[in-house]
Amino acid sequence: MAFELDISSIEFTKILRNPDKYPMDPPLDYNDRIEQLYFFTNMIFSDDKIKLDEVKLVRSLAVGLGFPTDNVEKVTDEAIHLVMNDNNLHDFSKAIKQVNKF
Repeated sequence: MAFELDISSIEFTKILRNPDKYPMDPPLDYNDRIEQLYFFTNMIFSDDKIKLDEVKLVRSLAVGLGFPTDNVEKVTDEAIHLVMNDNNLHDFSKAIKQVNKF
């Protein structure tokens, strides 16, 4: 993911250790938030491997994007499942909206 974000592995490690030090400004539009989640999840799993720290990172990013904390585990588990099964953005969006009903 450090490569995809064009940051050094040292900086990436710093972010993982203290993500609260790097706040995010989430998009206001719900569809934009889902799109960002899609792109973040794809970047994190670009090596086709799932690591616990990467799952935690996706959850932190989802909270940062404004997904409700009481539903973030369900949303991120679905996001990971969808990306691992090569779903496109349209299908990803539909599925996330189903899991994250208001």
